[in-house]
Amino acid sequence: IRIAEPVTPREETFEQALREALPSFRLCYAAGLANNPDLYGSITIDASLEQDGWLSNVTRVADVPDLGVVSCIARFADRLVIPGASGAAKPVRFKLVVSPESESSK
Repeated sequence: IRIAEPVTPREETFEQALREALPSFRLCYAAGLANNPDLYGSITIDASLEQDGWLSNVTRVADVPDLGVVSCIARFADRLVIPGASGAAKPVRFKLVVSPESESSK
């Protein structure tokens, strides 16, 4: 799994939280790979970053054919907390690209 550019917002704390969540996202993808070793695609997550650092209104668009993987990744995204968030809620978006090649090169 890799995080595709661009990530919105371009803030280090948000990008760091995504990097720290990668092991959890990988667990979801590993479960899918066990059933389909050629599983690949992308998952785009849109949400609202609230003042308390939690994401809300998480939605996903994916072309990954394994709904279990997509749902699992969305659940972990819903649990992301971004330290230092403040001010009005703002939109966030990130895209994860999954492929067997990305897992063999990690």
